This record gives sequence, structure tokens and C-alpha cells, in this order.
Amino acid sequence: MQMNVIIISHDADVDGIFSLAIGLMKYPRAKTFLTGYGKENFKAMFEFVNKSITSSDKNLMIISDLGINDSYSEMFLQTFIKIKGIVKIIWIDHHNWLPKTELDIKREVELILDR
Repeated sequence: MQMNVIIISHDADVDGIFSLAIGLMKYPRAKTFLTGYGKENFKAMFEFVNKSITSSDKNLMIISDLGINDSYSEMFLQTFIKIKGIVKIIWIDHHNWLPKTELDIKREVELILDR
């Protein structure tokens, strides 16, 4: 069975777009979503994720170049907790994260921060 891959990245700059392109080189059939910041953008992203997850246990979601702060961490955490059993989540980022946000997100996903 083929892995279902979802790649999410930031839409406003080259590092987000390049991150998405690198992900597509590895997973050319991945479903992709470019997003900006803000509650409405994140809601649209989570709707996309929910529609993109398959019932198999071979789901992988990669998030790149999308730093978050405490204002949105709870929204992400609730979504990650809901899908944790059926989606492996890897988050790769280079933005500065608040220690509490980093700790909370690390509990639910594989977080790779390049400081």
C-alpha cells in the first residue's frame, strides 16, 4: 500500500516554496497546501488535512517553514491529538519558537527546529 503524504508549507517566501518543492521531489504524489498565517488560513489548512487523510495507517504529514506562537498552538495541538493515531507528523522549521509552544508541540509531533 502506498503512503498518503500531505505537505504543508508557508506561501509567502522562497524558503516555504522551496521546502514544498523539496518535499515533492521525495514524494511526487503528495497532496500539497501552501498557507499564510492567521486563524482563517489555519482553519482552511486543517479542513484540507481532514479531507486528505485516508483510513489507512500510512499517512504522513510534513509541515515546513511555518512557525507558530502561543496564540495558535492550542488549535494545532487539538488537531494533532485527533489525528495522532493515523498520521505521522513531522514539522521542520527555522523560526524562533517560544519554549512552551515548542514543548507542547514536541509531545505530539516529530519537531525539527534549525536554530
